Amino acid sequence: PAGATSLFVNVAAAPINMPLGTVATDASRGLPSGITASSIDASTFPQIAKVGIGDIDLNDAGNILFLSNLFNRNIYSMTIGTGVAVAPTSAQNIGGPWTSFSCTNGVARSWGLKVYRDKLYAGAVCTGESGTTDPFPNNDLRALVYAYDLLTGSWNTTPVLNFQLNYTKGEARVGSRYDPSDKYWQRWTDTYSDALFHADASWAPFASRGTPVLTDLEFDASGAMILSFMDRAGMQLGYYNQKPNGAGTIALQLSGDILRACPSGGGWVLESNGTCGGVTTAGAGTAQGPGGGEFYFTEDLPTYHQETIQGGMVQVMGQSNVVVGIMDPLNDLTPGTPGTGINSGGVSWLSDLNGTNPQDMRLYQGANNGTLGGTNGAFGKAVGLGDLEALCDTAPIEIGNRVWQDLDGDGIQDANEPGLAGVIVSLQTPTTTIQTTTDGSGNYYFANLVPNTAYTLTVATGQSALAGWGVVAPNQGSSGSSNDPITDNVDSDYSVLASNATIFYTTQGAGVSNHGLDFGFTPPVPSVVDLYLAKSSSANGGPVNAGQRITYSFVITSSSLITQTGLVISDSLPPGTTYV
Repeated sequence: PAGATSLFVNVAAAPINMPLGTVATDASRGLPSGITASSIDASTFPQIAKVGIGDIDLNDAGNILFLSNLFNRNIYSMTIGTGVAVAPTSAQNIGGPWTSFSCTNGVARSWGLKVYRDKLYAGAVCTGESGTTDPFPNNDLRALVYAYDLLTGSWNTTPVLNFQLNYTKGEARVGSRYDPSDKYWQRWTDTYSDALFHADASWAPFASRGTPVLTDLEFDASGAMILSFMDRAGMQLGYYNQKPNGAGTIALQLSGDILRACPSGGGWVLESNGTCGGVTTAGAGTAQGPGGGEFYFTEDLPTYHQETIQGGMVQVMGQSNVVVGIMDPLNDLTPGTPGTGINSGGVSWLSDLNGTNPQDMRLYQGANNGTLGGTNGAFGKAVGLGDLEALCDTAPIEIGNRVWQDLDGDGIQDANEPGLAGVIVSLQTPTTTIQTTTDGSGNYYFANLVPNTAYTLTVATGQSALAGWGVVAPNQGSSGSSNDPITDNVDSDYSVLASNATIFYTTQGAGVSNHGLDFGFTPPVPSVVDLYLAKSSSANGGPVNAGQRITYSFVITSSSLITQTGLVISDSLPPGTTYV
């Protein structure tokens, strides 16, 4: 979307003062100002995924922001307002039970977050960073997912998902001359050497060290949990940039991964050999993934790279694909033509139904091609994309809906009271005025309103369609003046201000329409009251005998809708007739 971005909140500054660790300035690190110039950035190499902010996520109401603090490995929550975001002034540390998990040769470090069905899920990995050797596979590495109950404000201290990252992955770069160890997850390291990153003579300038960071979590419509792992090395090193030790050029080729866990018995079971939740994809038997295969088997660049996940992803609930950040998304390499199809980044759609890849999109194209520093500053085959978010249209809001003839003047819509057609209703928005006219049933509507916004509805009582019609008392229903979209829908809701029947209404959240904003008017008082008098006697026109008692009856019929009171009837007897 168009528009400038601006800083929402600096959580490291007052008044929040969140501890996030310290990164030296660009100047003190000797970094160039241009993105195409090569650089040596040794001081931040060990800080990747250990300082700053990891994932962020909102609760379903959109008024609480959760943040993963990479420095102290805790999660924070901040209230940011409803409807219109307001920068928070405080943050609550809600902790994280993984900080107490007993990892072998390392600690559990968190990053990914996801709110799903009144729980906040947080992902972490046991890093193995205290280890000194690199066995393949490395049994010290482990993935953990914990759940925080948003209703009770408490963590489940037992992980809802807990598995080793010791399975065989796909290769970062396919080919016999490349180091076969890149088929495995490897322990975190804060030290650079060519040997640790497999940048030896036969491999140079390319390097790879698949180092797991559980950066994102999503859930699909079936309740399956999707886990995206970033390769930490893809952020520690660049592509055709200088090595941290300054001893030459390096071109990192990332090796992330994506896994799926399906609902079972109130929890989740990790995919195995391409099978999850009873569905087996064509990724079974590929020797790439837990159990010897992988559910999402198309996150690759055929012939060249078997693991291309960058770490960010998004799942729109109800859609059948998860969209992931990926390296080299399009297989359009032209042999012998530098810069085509490779050294790029973008997004891929991966099917939650069968693991296939129906769509890809390239977002940036590198132009490195062996030139130190490159020619356009793109990230090449390193991690160049952060998290992904879906910008969806908000659910529509409509208000209305009836102007009616309140025949008995009680302010309540009765079953026999018809609508008033042809009445002009105006809506004052924050920026303009919109008008509509009631239909033959007295209905009116205004659509596409903005959530949590004040609006004013008016009906001019002097307009021709209401000539002679009277106003009624407002809010005579049991819900009073609430204007609740569910309970306040049978009475008249306006008050008269400056000859305008006026309703003030503030919309609620997205998708909350209100069809109970109604206007009742009493019918005009006729200028002539039409009454009919019928007189009869018990003699019924026959002869009357002396001493016979006669009873006279008077019946008055009104053809007016207006109730008549205080009527006086007088009658004259024939001459010589007396009462007895």
